[in-house]
Amino acid sequence: CNGQDAQTSFNKSTIHTTSPLQLIHMDLWGHHKVANIFAAHYFLTIVDDFTRNTLTQLLQNKTQVKNAII
Repeated sequence: CNGQDAQTSFNKSTIHTTSPLQLIHMDLWGHHKVANIFAAHYFLTIVDDFTRNTLTQLLQNKTQVKNAII
């Protein structure tokens, strides 16, 4: 490292959405060592590409992902 911040980026996307829910992005992360007050160790983030509306679901375990998406 030469003391300067190095940045890498993804290539520009050629996908252009024209309406809500045409393309959604999801990310599941965890297992967080310490549960929150709802006993959640996992976090599911869903982002609508068109509107950029974001929903975060707190999950106690990975088996809840399917129901959270539905």
